[in-house]
Amino acid sequence: MASITEPAALTCSLSDPAKVERRAELRAAFIPAIERTEELENGYAFQFAGKDAELVLDFVAFERDCCTFFSFVIELAPKNGPVTLTMSGQEGTKAFIQTAFASALKPTEKSTTSKPIEKKSFVDKCCEALGI
Repeated sequence: MASITEPAALTCSLSDPAKVERRAELRAAFIPAIERTEELENGYAFQFAGKDAELVLDFVAFERDCCTFFSFVIELAPKNGPVTLTMSGQEGTKAFIQTAFASALKPTEKSTTSKPIEKKSFVDKCCEALGI
């Protein structure tokens, strides 16, 4: 098992036709579900509606197996609020995302890079969830 300090190769391990088909299915549902994007120094953050949490989790579980160089952070807002997925990694990862998710990175009515995704502290979220 590679340690965190050893960068993984920027390659995708997909070879099985069933995996390729599954990836196409996920991307067909995943990319259109993106509501906002935010460009980061070494990747991107994508925001989804709360109802899309399972889609995001499914996508990450699949991508984690075939593209081991990605670092994923999933943030689930309280009360079925927005889901934020951050995809980042070593040098070259951002360019890989730009190629793989080009249609999701173009500003549209639904997806825009001009509005940063709201980030609240853990304490703020807990207080909000508790109504304080």
